[in-house]
Amino acid sequence: MTIYNRELSYDYMESPIGMIFFTFTGSTVTSVTFHEPEVKKDDLPHRIAQQIDAYFRGKRHSFDMDISFGKAGKFYQSVWAALRDAPYGETRTYKWLAAKVGTPGASRAVGQALGRNPLPIIVPCHRIIASDGSLGGFTPGVDIKKKLLQLEGCEVTY
Repeated sequence: MTIYNRELSYDYMESPIGMIFFTFTGSTVTSVTFHEPEVKKDDLPHRIAQQIDAYFRGKRHSFDMDISFGKAGKFYQSVWAALRDAPYGETRTYKWLAAKVGTPGASRAVGQALGRNPLPIIVPCHRIIASDGSLGGFTPGVDIKKKLLQLEGCEVTY
């Protein structure tokens, strides 16, 4: 598969939440998944691997890397961009995120956008929870969401 006339590749790393697979083209990350992609294997650029490793060691709270959301619609991209304002070690609600993107009554639509986030961890959808404090969903699994929040020092009661 090619994107922007460059070959799409993948690499993986072991982490405290299990094996994580990254697809990328050049130095641009295009997805983070928990299953092996069907593209060619290549080495993850060192700068990206360093940042991910530092995050899991608690030494990095945000990421400075090129990412691509592909051809996602404007609403989804606005939700994913706003996720970057959810601070490390804290949670925000679907309602908060809906208001942040200018659609205060669209918590469900925001939840759908989060479920399609191609870059979990890098674009921190795990920091968004329900208004009642419950964790809500997480495409890779609620157990992984719980572990990510605990890794960041969040109190997880559910």
